[in-house]
Amino acid sequence: MKARKCIEELMPYGYVPGDEDIARRYGLLVSKVKRFDRNTSPGILPCVKEELRGIAQEGIGNEYPDSRYEELTRLIAEYSDVEPGQVVLGNGADEAIDLLTRAYLSEGGVAVASTPTFSFYKVVSEMNGGRMVEVPRESEGFSLDVEELLGVAGENDADLMFVCNPNNPTGDFTPLATIEEIAKRFGGLLAIDEAYIEFSEGGSAAGLCEKYGNVVIIRTLSKAFGLAGMRIGYLLCPKKVAEQLNKIRQPYNINPVSERLAIAALSNTQEMRENVDALVGERNRIASSLGEMGFGVFPSSTNFLLVKVADAQGAFDRLIRKGLVVRKMEGVLEGILRITVRGKEDNDLLLAELAREKGAGTKNVRKGASGEGIMGAQMPAGEEGSA
Repeated sequence: MKARKCIEELMPYGYVPGDEDIARRYGLLVSKVKRFDRNTSPGILPCVKEELRGIAQEGIGNEYPDSRYEELTRLIAEYSDVEPGQVVLGNGADEAIDLLTRAYLSEGGVAVASTPTFSFYKVVSEMNGGRMVEVPRESEGFSLDVEELLGVAGENDADLMFVCNPNNPTGDFTPLATIEEIAKRFGGLLAIDEAYIEFSEGGSAAGLCEKYGNVVIIRTLSKAFGLAGMRIGYLLCPKKVAEQLNKIRQPYNINPVSERLAIAALSNTQEMRENVDALVGERNRIASSLGEMGFGVFPSSTNFLLVKVADAQGAFDRLIRKGLVVRKMEGVLEGILRITVRGKEDNDLLLAELAREKGAGTKNVRKGASGEGIMGAQMPAGEEGSA
């Protein structure tokens, strides 16, 4: 037997080594491995810890959850300022993206995205029998080339368009007026990935869902809420789109423990905001410190930073041997490290090690800088984005 052709030809989603693998490889204690490469939160919200203690005492898991997840759906709707009928739950935002693509990307159809961006859009498009057409972002400031994007979408009669906002890995935010302009002019379904929206000063595009009928918002509790391991993602949709997606959503796609922890987190959003404020403060402190050392630091509206390093491979190798795992970018982003913002203690460890790179001939890269030529390549597979 043979798998479907699109599966046989698929370049799979890549996976990075786990903590145990890295610790074993470099002779470290697992506790010494610090993940600056996954864009996850470094801590657990107090309300989530308390809920875990309650679950441990009472036990859970022997019964199926409510397949409609009514309380969780209501809390997400309230948090997002939409109606419950506009919410579709996913086992992580990755499943939500898969649902969207399965439902709205025709066999042999085209999805478009401005790159560099989250690599899973391409993987999921191809594994569902379509193809991804990439449109390079503009060379200054990483902004979308709106006319080129719409032009390519029109030429290919695209079914889907993905816009990550704020974008992973570039960290920039596309103004809502630009998103609305695309929604007005694009004939297919526009998917706006807001995995990092809580770290941005820009607003959400959720209000465009019902206004235009072709806008879907991708969200997650993995980043700001610190629940990456619990796999809670969701879509905010026009009601007619949500109805179609819920037809193909697995009835028990979120386990009861994850459901309980998500409800606890969404019932205590002030704790999430305090976590975000702390991480944004650390992001700004790290950026300032690295800039003073002579590294090129890109502006960011997320919980990570892009940093230009003269010897990125050498810096990556030296850091990982000490258990400090950063993401080394590839392709046209060669020479750049992506660094997740963690807690102050971990961040200080990383800054101390990067200080050793000072004077290594790095070149400052700021928003609007020219001549670097780093636009236009898809991120390597394995890039955590929505998750």
